This record gives sequence, structure tokens and C-alpha cells, in this order.
Amino acid sequence: MTESVPDLLAQRYRTAQLPALAAADATIATLLGHRSVRRFLHHGEPGSEVTEAHVATMVAAAQSASTSSDVQAWSVIEVRDPERRALLGDLSDNAVHVRQAPLTLVWVADLARQHALLAREPDAAGSPAPPVNGRLLEAGLVSFLDTALAAQNAAVAAESMGLGICYLGGVRNEPEQVAELLGLPAHTFALFGMCVGVPDPDRLPRRRPRLPQSVVRHAETYGAPPSEPVRLSDLEGMAAYDDTVAAFDLERGADRGPGGRWAARMRRRLADVAALHGRERLRAVMRERGFPLE
Repeated sequence: MTESVPDLLAQRYRTAQLPALAAADATIATLLGHRSVRRFLHHGEPGSEVTEAHVATMVAAAQSASTSSDVQAWSVIEVRDPERRALLGDLSDNAVHVRQAPLTLVWVADLARQHALLAREPDAAGSPAPPVNGRLLEAGLVSFLDTALAAQNAAVAAESMGLGICYLGGVRNEPEQVAELLGLPAHTFALFGMCVGVPDPDRLPRRRPRLPQSVVRHAETYGAPPSEPVRLSDLEGMAAYDDTVAAFDLERGADRGPGGRWAARMRRRLADVAALHGRERLRAVMRERGFPLE
């Protein structure tokens, strides 16, 4: 049964004060209806296939995303081989749904093409053009942003076709091994993966609530007092959201206790090195791979 935009909006915010939308069409419904899917129809079940046409549509949508200065600094790798997917799942600590989904896409920040182009294009003196900008942090940021924008377009396209997706930040846990598994050249970096498959209709997750718009929206300036990091209303909104998430978890049978509340998890995420699962090494690894961080 197709869910209405008002129903989807209510699920997203779980509050009586919902924002008034200017449109309620199919595009808005697809965006509001997003959820991270980790249970898919098994390979061979009727309607379980992710086809070549599905992927071509996703990549076309990805290539239609905005890109800084037309650099297009990303690539995507399709991983369908069960053994390679299993290894990728083990490396990213997401073995169950990576193994179950018929396809994993790995989104790669890619400056290798630009470096190859510079090597072929001599400067005025006839020497290879030095990749000055390619060594700077700005070049890295451009590739990160291009990759994320492209992937999100692909995710929306997938969901509009009835597929489900789940992002995999865990591919950054073991970046050297992921690079070797995927044969990545220098000047590239696997930013995240994306499981793609047909959701199991009997195991659909609930849509997680998000922070109220009053916390994330700012008018003209950030608006925090000079002596404070955020507005008082932001603190109040986050406290209310903490209660909302706790109630959401209880409804889905996940009583996490005080230590599992949203605010407590955010504190661990930001303060505990163990929460990074090895990603505290990323700066050194990216330098080794020739990625710009200066």
C-alpha cells in the first residue's frame, strides 16, 4: 500500500507540529519514505533481481547530480560476486546484509583521472603539468562532495524503482584491504558502500525520526549567542528529540536503556576513539594513497 505524504511526514518527525509542505508529489514521497533496508529478498526469489537497467538508471541519476567545476571526481564499483561481497561485508563489519543483498555499490572519490590527464597534458615549456591544485585539501573536498551528491541521487533513483538501499560507512574501517580487494589505483579512496536489493516486505524497518526543523534551520545567521556554541532552543529541541528516539526504540522493541539514548550515543561517537572502528587512521592512509590533504 502506498503511503501518503502526510503519513510519511508524521513518521519522519513524530510530533504534532509538522512543517507545511509546498508539494506532495511522488518525488517528495520517495524522499520522505527513505529508510535503511538491511533485509532483502534472497537471490532467486521472484522479483528479487537488481537488473542492469536498474543500475544504469541509478548511475544516470548519479551523473545528473551537481558537480563542482564539472570535475566529476567520483567512480562507482559494482560488486556482485558473492565471494567478493562476503569479503567486503567482513571488512566493513556488515556481513549479514552485504552478503544478502545481490549488489553492493562502492562509491569512490576519484582523482586518478585528473592526475592521468595532467600527466598527458604538457605545460607551456613542454613538461608534464604539475598537479598543484590536485595536492590541496580543496581537491579532496570536491571529490568527497561530488561522490556524496552522486550517491544520494542514485539512492533516490533506486527507491523510486522499488529497491532498497543501505549505506555502508564501514568500508572505511579497513581502507587498505578494501582498496586491494577492489583494485583501486593511487589518488582514489573508497568513501562508502551501498547495499542494493529488493526489500523483504515482511521485514521492513520503521522510518527513523529526525531532529525537528527548528534545530537544523537558521535564518540569515547561525543565531547562537557569542558565549554559547548553539541556541538555547537547539538544546531544548535536542532534548525533546532524545525522548522521541527513546520512544521510537521502545515501540520497535529495542529498549537500549539510558546508555543507548541518542544523546549518549552521540557523546560516545564524538568522544570515544573506539567508536571509530579503526577510522582514526584515515588521514595517514589517505596520504599513502596519494590523496590530497594539504
